[in-house]
Amino acid sequence: MFAQNAPPPSETTTIFLARHAQTLQRQSTATMHYLELFQVRRRWVLPDIGYIDFGHNDYREIFIGGGYTLYEGKQLNFIEELFFEKAFGSGANDAKYLVPWTMVQYRLTDNLGGEAVYFPYVPLNKSGRAQHVLERMKLERNIGKHWKAG
Repeated sequence: MFAQNAPPPSETTTIFLARHAQTLQRQSTATMHYLELFQVRRRWVLPDIGYIDFGHNDYREIFIGGGYTLYEGKQLNFIEELFFEKAFGSGANDAKYLVPWTMVQYRLTDNLGGEAVYFPYVPLNKSGRAQHVLERMKLERNIGKHWKAG
C-alpha cells in the first residue's frame, strides 16, 4: 500500500484506566480501586465515566462528565473537564458534587516535560463538603522511545 492510500488517522481514541493500590503489610489490604473510561475526539473528551473507592465499602464515588482542550500548543496543553460526582455507601450520606477538573501538560524540551492536575469538589447538597485536590504534579524525562523517569 502506498502512503497516499493510507487511511486517515483515527479521530477518536478510547482509553480505559484500571488502578489498584494496596498496603504491603502482613495482612495486605486494598487501599484504592479506580476505573475510568473516556474517549478523546480531536479536542473533545466525551464521555468520561469512572469509579473510585478507597479500600472500604462505606464510601465510593462514581463520576460522569466531559471536557475540551482549551489550548493546544507545542509547549503547553490546557484541558478542562466538568464532572458530576455521586458518593455512595454508608459513609457517603448521599453527597453530590460538581467537579471542575483541570490538567496542564507542559514540554520544556523534547525530552523533558510533565503535567499538573487540580480539581475542587463543589458540594451540590448539604451532605457534601468543599475540598481541593492537587492530584498530581510531575516532571518527566524521556529515556529512549518507551521509557520515562520522573
